[in-house]
Amino acid sequence: MRDAILALFALILTGCSVPTSVRIDIPPVRFESFTHMDNRPPEQRVSRIESDMHGMITYFGDDKLFPTPDKLVRTSLQKVFGERLSWLRVTLTGFVFSIREEGASWAYPDSP
Repeated sequence: MRDAILALFALILTGCSVPTSVRIDIPPVRFESFTHMDNRPPEQRVSRIESDMHGMITYFGDDKLFPTPDKLVRTSLQKVFGERLSWLRVTLTGFVFSIREEGASWAYPDSP
């Protein structure tokens, strides 16, 4: 019971200190000169909170990161490379945006 109360308290504190969403301002592009595919694994598309003995990690998925990672990468590539990417296919296979909070860990009874 004590562990459950401590875990709930840690979760409440985490909710107070981590942003609920992240917005990155990027100007839109008029067109994209390349084709793209978003092949990220499902666990990278959803937001979640994990903890270990060192702290808590908040992962921001498509629902909490604006623009979505796919759009952010596409827009950045188009701005940097422009027409040089014509006739190419770009595949996004991974994108992780996370914040680690040291010390905001679960309480373990046997920890020092």
